[in-house]
Parts: sequence; C-alpha cells; structure tokens
Amino acid sequence: MGSLHMERQLKGPFFTQEPPSRVDFLNEIGARIICRADGYPKPQIHWQGSDNKIVTNVENFRTVLINSTLILLPFKPAAYRQDIHSASMRCVASNAVGAIRSRDIQVRAGKTLFFGIFPFIIFSFIVFANSGYELESLVRCSVM
Repeated sequence: MGSLHMERQLKGPFFTQEPPSRVDFLNEIGARIICRADGYPKPQIHWQGSDNKIVTNVENFRTVLINSTLILLPFKPAAYRQDIHSASMRCVASNAVGAIRSRDIQVRAGKTLFFGIFPFIIFSFIVFANSGYELESLVRCSVM
C-alpha cells in the first residue's frame, strides 16, 4: 500500500498580529507590545531600533520575551531614559523565504500628575516629554 506524503509549501512570513504605530504608557504601569507572525518555515521574530540594531533586554527597563513580546517595565520618573522611553522601533519577522518589518512604532512613556481630587471625580494630566521644546499632555478624568 502506498503512503500519502504531503509536503508543506514554503511561505514567506506574514504578520498575524502587528504592533500599533504608537504606544503611550505611564511610567508606573509599563507596557506590553505584541508582535506575531506566521509562515513556513516558522519565522524568527526580533525587534529593531531606529538605528537598525537589534533591541535587547535592558535590566530593570526592557525585556524581550521568548514569544517576541516586548515588555517595557514600570520605572521611577528619575530613571527615565530617552533611548528606551521615547524611542522608535519595529518588529522584524524572517525565515528562509524572506523577511518583513512592521510599521515604525513610536514608544512614549508619560508621567501622571494629579491636579485635583473632588468628590467622586479625579482629574489628572499625563505628561509626555518630547525631544523638542514642547510638552504634550493628556487630561484624564475618572469618575468613581
């Protein structure tokens, strides 16, 4: 009796979950950026900075998990690092067929500044430092 032999066809990488173009997060919370890709053979995924260097772990600041998720850890405002907390990066997936890269992702860490607490309502500013002369902020109102 003959056996049925099926070969998988080679397929270049494609994103099944591409990261957003912008990730704003609070310093006391941190962020998780997910990038997933498929293809055959299974693609290798890594993160690349705007300088085209591979993004690596930085103790107490940034971790790249084995599943390619990038974790930006919570940090104290005094520990702010522009190269990590206000950076541009992308996700790259590659296999024997080829490589793809995600859109550029702008990462920005912000600091919450509370300016008013009223009965059942909390107003706060989330301030994001820019590299220029401006500060960008977001006003958040929480009803309790």
